Amino acid sequence: MKKYVLVRIMYMMIAIALIVSITFLLLEFMPGSPFNDLRLTPEQRVLLDEKYGLNDPIAVKYARYVGNLFHGDLGTSFIFNNQNVSDMIAARMSSSILVGLQALVCGSVVGILLGIEVILKHAVRNALIPVVTILGPMTVTLITGSTVVERIFSVPGLGNLLVTSIQSNDYFVILGEGLVFSLMFLSVVLVVDILYGLIDPRIRLTGGNSNE
Repeated sequence: MKKYVLVRIMYMMIAIALIVSITFLLLEFMPGSPFNDLRLTPEQRVLLDEKYGLNDPIAVKYARYVGNLFHGDLGTSFIFNNQNVSDMIAARMSSSILVGLQALVCGSVVGILLGIEVILKHAVRNALIPVVTILGPMTVTLITGSTVVERIFSVPGLGNLLVTSIQSNDYFVILGEGLVFSLMFLSVVLVVDILYGLIDPRIRLTGGNSNE
């Protein structure tokens, strides 16, 4: 089990590196600029681009961003008064968690009530495996995917922030949220895989296959 967990963590790190790299490249080719304010003159835009290094080669910007990540720095927002991205995400996390957990609790209660005949009929141990499989990723999805609810009801959560950042090309906020969402999802997947072995020791987590 220890070896499996270490391998899975390594895969997580590779996945995170790929997600960060691909997201960074996609944002580089996204049209527009964080400084699209019509009140800014072309000269002012050029000065702002130079100030924040937006005119640097892609390789230079990527190396600088990754270097900052290793120091726990997700960057600063271009739109929200140079606020630290980490602080912005942390401040909005609770709102998204609250919305997501409300949906999760309601859905879980209904699902458990409807699935009592099934649980009583079959072994509890076997019945728990599909529950864990669905409940884990669904928790992250509800927390991070409540964008529509947050936009409609003006909830200051992560989904609302992500939409605003995309609309305004706030690169570092988009990258930061993508990184946080990915870490949450991959961490839950790892926990779910570990729980498989705890719920049913007969399951061997070798090469992603379940053998008795």
